[in-house]
Amino acid sequence: MRRALLALTLISASAGAALAHPVMTESSPVHGSFLAQSPKEIRVAFAENMIAKNSTFSLEDSNQKTFRLGPAPGDPANPTAIIVPVLDPLPAGMYFVRWKVASAKHANVPGVLRFRVGS
Repeated sequence: MRRALLALTLISASAGAALAHPVMTESSPVHGSFLAQSPKEIRVAFAENMIAKNSTFSLEDSNQKTFRLGPAPGDPANPTAIIVPVLDPLPAGMYFVRWKVASAKHANVPGVLRFRVGS
């Protein structure tokens, strides 16, 4: 009984900590996915409403070469999401989207999304 109570307490504390800042809840491309071709945009949704104008995104490959992204507006259909246009076609390879996002309660919360283009 004590173990079950301790486990429940730890799970509750972990969930509370995870919700303490903007946690990614979904993305397109999906984290860790393989894409046949370059995406035209990157969409990231979080566990709370975001302030897109106070958030920054960057895109780089596994050699740390950066690729151009357009302005990152909020998603008009979903205040928890930010859409980032990819301005250049991405050649085959591994990519990392890095961000520092802001919500009403938090600023500069970092995160990363990984995906692969091509085979």
